[in-house]
Amino acid sequence: MCLSGVSYTYPGFVVPSLVDVDLLIEDGEFVSVLGPSGAGKSTMLRLLIGLAQPSSGSILIGGHNVTHSPPNQRDVATIGANHPLYPHMTVEENIAFALDMAGIPASIVAARVNDVIGILDLGALRGRYPKRLSKGERQSVFMARAMAKPNDVLVLDEPLSDLDHDDRRRARTQLGILQRRSKTTTIYVTQDQTEAMSLSDRIAIIDQGRVQQVMKPLELYHNPATLSVAQFFGSPPMNTLTAVRVEDGARVGDLVVPVPSSVPTRIGAPLVIGARAEEIHLLPRGAAVEVSYVDNTGMDAFVYGWIGTGDQRQRIVVRCQSRVAPRARETVFVDIMADDHVLFFDPLTGRRL
Repeated sequence: MCLSGVSYTYPGFVVPSLVDVDLLIEDGEFVSVLGPSGAGKSTMLRLLIGLAQPSSGSILIGGHNVTHSPPNQRDVATIGANHPLYPHMTVEENIAFALDMAGIPASIVAARVNDVIGILDLGALRGRYPKRLSKGERQSVFMARAMAKPNDVLVLDEPLSDLDHDDRRRARTQLGILQRRSKTTTIYVTQDQTEAMSLSDRIAIIDQGRVQQVMKPLELYHNPATLSVAQFFGSPPMNTLTAVRVEDGARVGDLVVPVPSSVPTRIGAPLVIGARAEEIHLLPRGAAVEVSYVDNTGMDAFVYGWIGTGDQRQRIVVRCQSRVAPRARETVFVDIMADDHVLFFDPLTGRRL
């Protein structure tokens, strides 16, 4: 599937919602589209499923140009958060419905339905009607129904957003198993970074209507190409600290970070240091940080605080083991080791140096 130079401006608006989007998704690949609210994710989804047509550019699905094709000619299945089931049909009948309507032989329908029910462990529910299912069970059945019928593309529009924590985790696991088994080309539009990290082959970050970066999840986590990606992707996001280039590195408050010779900067120039919370360490000596909040997650803790003084104070977050975590209003000391993965950005262009 391919989006080539796709732009879209809503009628009556001047500013486009999508700008020159190029995105190639391989057959069978699972790609998540992440971005803040208003980034253009929903617009991209509408164009993919045919609810709107691009102002410019083209969309190819299964090798066919579907830029101007109606939704029913695109062979695209969609799963959202609140898709209903047919109330007068059992779970088994709901899953089989799309296959029956496609004229697939009964023996193949039965085998496919049994396969999907087995994968999702829905055997105990197959004779129940939707009114006797929990919200999590209904969503599992709808995923099974959508994926039982082979499609060129599956578009997921935050399908798990209405589920509670346990149902969401279970549904995420089921979705991953189904997609891997079916090898359906899948686009997952979401704001949940945990789901994107765990499910995706690649993640596309979109902001202000433009695709900022497309990479494998861990590569994207460690190597954001721009400040906007670094500040958005990750939980918590990457520390991005405004610094000044000095002779022995880049200075933020009392913290001096070595700058590789490959980074093009000059003494006195501003730059931004990018470092994940796990790349900053609590030590007996180092740069002072005033702790404002500690988020204890079990084995680990995230220490939020301030580095620097006066107008130069900046937010910083450090990951540590919970057993050594400080308390709010304490002063701790931090440093960055020579072998830690630290990035540097141009504060004007936002590009990585």
